[in-house]
Amino acid sequence: MNLSREKTNWVISSFYSVIGWSVEKDDVVPSAPLSANSWADILDVTAECLADLGLRVSIDEVSCWHESLGDIHVQDPPLINNLAHFLTDLKSQGILISICTSDDRSSTTVCMRNWQIEHLVDYSICGDEVERSKPSRQPLLNLCRQAGVMPHECLV
Repeated sequence: MNLSREKTNWVISSFYSVIGWSVEKDDVVPSAPLSANSWADILDVTAECLADLGLRVSIDEVSCWHESLGDIHVQDPPLINNLAHFLTDLKSQGILISICTSDDRSSTTVCMRNWQIEHLVDYSICGDEVERSKPSRQPLLNLCRQAGVMPHECLV
């Protein structure tokens, strides 16, 4: 399907609005589907949005497209400067390090490898590994069970 530049820009703008991507900030909008929903929910929203825009695309096609992007997070910087040093200091004090994310396992692994923190993370759970992802409490409760700690003992 060939779309004009104007139609393509409209589709992209509409799609960003539905999933919660801010072009101005080059970041997700807090509590938007992209930041707060599970991967399955994001696939549903994506397919529905594209269908509403007149593009008939199945969830499987959206999933295959995403997988074809490869390691899109490979260049993402950590939000904390000197993250590896920070985590090393915490571990030296006997603190367990866990990651709870709504990202999928593949992109999480890429980020941990890129930031050189894989060896510092004791436990991790990703959005594609749980029935309900963040903001549900299920992933955090699963991590607590794995680590043998109570939720009130965690700093999130």
